[in-house]
Amino acid sequence: MLLFSRPRAYHGVAFLNGYVYSVGGFDRVEHFNSVRRFDLTTRTWNEVAPMHSRRCYVSVTVLNGFIYALGGYDGHVQLSSAERYQPEINQWSLIAPMHEQRSDATAFLNGYVYSVGGFDRVEHFNSVRRFDLTTRTWNEVAPMHSRRCYVSVTVLNGFIYALGGYDGHVRLSSAERYQPEINQWSLIAPMHEQRNLHLWWIQWQRVSADMDDDQPHEQPPQRDRCHCICGSCLCSKTTKKC
Repeated sequence: MLLFSRPRAYHGVAFLNGYVYSVGGFDRVEHFNSVRRFDLTTRTWNEVAPMHSRRCYVSVTVLNGFIYALGGYDGHVQLSSAERYQPEINQWSLIAPMHEQRSDATAFLNGYVYSVGGFDRVEHFNSVRRFDLTTRTWNEVAPMHSRRCYVSVTVLNGFIYALGGYDGHVRLSSAERYQPEINQWSLIAPMHEQRNLHLWWIQWQRVSADMDDDQPHEQPPQRDRCHCICGSCLCSKTTKKC
């Protein structure tokens, strides 16, 4: 069994095909490009192929059987590069870089990978970009109402929710959601506290009991369970204790 021989933080987390992946990160000395995965059946860690770049503050999401790693910080500069992992061949491949160097949050919806907010160590962004898997290009969509880095992002019932974060001056309690059909962000009820880098959990219900949503939330046949840390979400329809 492979254990983490060194501590790590600000890594990305993803769930794919029965494995929990820990992507990049740093330990106050070194910034990692290494990737390890936890087997929920054997409860063991194993190392897989490393990324092309060292990345902490990296945004990670899963779409169509690939793990996407976007931006981050390599110990010297913020990154605009992005790559994706194909587990069948244990290989990372570079994809089109983002328009800015940034550390941000990611979400996938309707076949697009969204890069939401973030910062480049100078500016804090309210901009949102999305990656088209067909054309393999990045395009800008409507910006959020607030600048948000360290923002937590998830998808529910066809909306992208962005909660809290830091705008460069204060931590935020505000929250908003994006509707792709009309390319618009709308403010929702704020959280009770100002939060960034927070942990939150969703089980196919309202994101918060305080949210104003007049649309009924349909229950899927089997509920997803999602754990989101620093904007990275781990979701499984067959989540097990580990």
